[in-house]
Amino acid sequence: MSEALPVVRLKSVTEYGQANENTPLFNKISLDIPPATSVGILGGPRTGKSTLARLIAGQNKPTAGSIKHAGNVSWPSHLPIRPMPTLTLRDYVHFIARIYSADPDHVLDNVLTISGLPGDGKLLMGDLDKIARTKLNFSLKFAFDFDCYIMDELSFSPDPIFKLMAETVTERMRNKRSLVILSKSERLLKRFCDVIYQLDAGNLQNLGPCSPPGHGANDPE
Repeated sequence: MSEALPVVRLKSVTEYGQANENTPLFNKISLDIPPATSVGILGGPRTGKSTLARLIAGQNKPTAGSIKHAGNVSWPSHLPIRPMPTLTLRDYVHFIARIYSADPDHVLDNVLTISGLPGDGKLLMGDLDKIARTKLNFSLKFAFDFDCYIMDELSFSPDPIFKLMAETVTERMRNKRSLVILSKSERLLKRFCDVIYQLDAGNLQNLGPCSPPGHGANDPE
């Protein structure tokens, strides 16, 4: 029986950052995202996590190397299309649902349930603050059936109710779909991931598989 192809495969990818066009942000890194596997990307500020997320999503093309997709991948940390400020949340969600050929009302119901945003979708997009947009982005991507979800919202929102909901959704999807979770918190990644890679100084190092849930609880962040 042949081994399943990775949902996403990065091979010898080199990419330069905007801050320094002479020094590669990534230097010939390779990464496989297997099916139904949760992959953690550990990195501090300015290590290139957001750039890597866009590459995995297919939003950016690398300077060198190749990226192949064997499944559909979610968008990363920002909303898929910049909304007009005067658009209601309901209209925006319906618009995105139609792009992905999904039932608009069903998607909206999922978004409101997961995000906890008030107003039955009547909020104006221009009135959403950064935290509310984070809730919307997370809940919107999980309203669709992707083969791979890219996420960095778990470590961002200070809202404890949303954080619990986001963690519940993540646990529910684990082992069903591929997850790419980007964070500076090693403890968070050990909790939700099967394997962790550390992104640092242009390299991607495999830190190995994680302990099963319930183990490693005293590991430092």
